This record gives sequence, structure tokens and C-alpha cells, in this order.
Amino acid sequence: MKGVEQPFYVTDPSDATKVIKTQGVPRIMNYIPEQATITVRNASENTPVRYYTFDEMSELKAESKKIAQEKSKDIKPKKKVEEKTEKKEKEKEHSLKPEEENKAEITSKKEATQADGQNEQDHKVLKHIFPWMK
Repeated sequence: MKGVEQPFYVTDPSDATKVIKTQGVPRIMNYIPEQATITVRNASENTPVRYYTFDEMSELKAESKKIAQEKSKDIKPKKKVEEKTEKKEKEKEHSLKPEEENKAEITSKKEATQADGQNEQDHKVLKHIFPWMK
């Protein structure tokens, strides 16, 4: 950028003939750097750093969000199709069972639920009688 001071690389405190490989980029008023740090490959050459204005940066962020949303849209329908297929298969399996088996399953589930409810009631009564019980 024209009219902007170009600082020197920071030297290694233990050896002044070498530069620190990873350094922070210079800050410029009203600009945002593309990256926060740079890796110095050759100390005798300048390392190019791209800067954006605030408007450019907000446009880039909006564009990247748009791309991310498009990617997620591409992924989501596949999952829904897979879920629908799985549901249909389960429904088919369920409909293939004879009605008597379905009734037996429902009855056993009801009995299990009732038993759990009875256990819970018994526990409450015992807690009332014996408050030290947990």
C-alpha cells in the first residue's frame, strides 16, 4: 500500500542475525488484514499481506455465509431422504407383524408402564413413612 510505513521483521532475541519465523502483521488504520500472522520464508524479501476495508470485509463475510448455507442445503435433503426411507422400512416391518403380536407388544408396554408407576407410588409411600430413605 502506498503511503504506509513498512516495518522491518522482528529479530530473534537470542540471535540478532535471524528473524522470528512467525510474526504479527502490521496494523493499518481503517483496514483489516487477511491474516493475523505471517510466516517469514525469506528475510531479505517483503512478505505480501492483503488488507481489506471494513466494507470489503463485511461483503466477504456475507458471501462466505451464503456459501456455507448453500452447502448445508445440499447436505440436509440427503439426511431427510435417508430418514424417510428408514421410517418407511420400519413401518413396513411393523405392518408385516400379525395383529396379535402388535397387541401383545402394546399390552406388555402398558404393563411395564403400570409397574413403573406402582413402584414410584410405593417409593413415595415408603419415603413418607421413613423420611430418612432416599
